[in-house]
Amino acid sequence: MKQNKIWFFSIILLLSLVLAACKPAATPVYIEGEERDRVAEAAEPIAAGILEGIRTDDYELFTTAFNEKLQSALNETQFAGIVGMYGKLGQSEGLELLNIEDKQDYYGVNYKVPYPDKVVIMLVVLTKTEPYQVSGLWFK
Repeated sequence: MKQNKIWFFSIILLLSLVLAACKPAATPVYIEGEERDRVAEAAEPIAAGILEGIRTDDYELFTTAFNEKLQSALNETQFAGIVGMYGKLGQSEGLELLNIEDKQDYYGVNYKVPYPDKVVIMLVVLTKTEPYQVSGLWFK
């Protein structure tokens, strides 16, 4: 009898964990209207500078708008790795704003960056306070 209870509770616990793991991710909230236009206008030169810094292997240009925390996290050695991965793609063929996500204290600005042989998605995370600073950067 005691063993049956242990099995029963074990199965219930396992099912709970499986169901919790299957929970869908939170739906992103996108910025629209005047706020979107304002953020997009501020973010475009920042994103262009990041890409130009990678293309020209210029760490100072790459980190121009980074906040202190990100600048110390992405040091020159790590930057060299990014240049090695993405610099070899050549000159980007543009920078297309996909959307701007509201990430509570930050904006997540997603760009499509086409290269001759590949398309990269770049996420630039900006602080919500001006002057906007880059607090996160991802490439997909």
